[in-house]
Amino acid sequence: MKITVELLESNKAYGPQVAIFRKLWPEGAEVTLENCHKAAAAGLDLHWAAENLLPAPARKAWAQSRALARQECEEAAALAWKACLKAMVIVRKEHCKAWPPAWKAYQEDMTPAWEEYEETMALAGKTFSEAIATAFFVCVNRNTEG
Repeated sequence: MKITVELLESNKAYGPQVAIFRKLWPEGAEVTLENCHKAAAAGLDLHWAAENLLPAPARKAWAQSRALARQECEEAAALAWKACLKAMVIVRKEHCKAWPPAWKAYQEDMTPAWEEYEETMALAGKTFSEAIATAFFVCVNRNTEG
């Protein structure tokens, strides 16, 4: 079977799909395994082509093949998800083992920094309080003396 731009247009193929096909095969293309892979890689809608270009017996075979491929894909996805969950359990266990010592080390490392921060803030608070008291005293005395 040869597919041409004219065949696609006469079957009302989607314009951007026709443009991709025209770029790849301006003179049309025979349906070969290589060309089918090339079409799929280019993003051409092979489902549309099967539904609109194939005769009834070939469409029926297409539907059966597609259903089988979908089933195989779903089974592979289920296996992959199961493996992913298994890996997540292992990673979670390792994370839970690593977390307590990491948190302890963090607290030990941060303790001196927090103590220094608190001392600095206490001193700054005292200095600020003294400055405010002095400012208040100065303001009151300047405005009441004369």
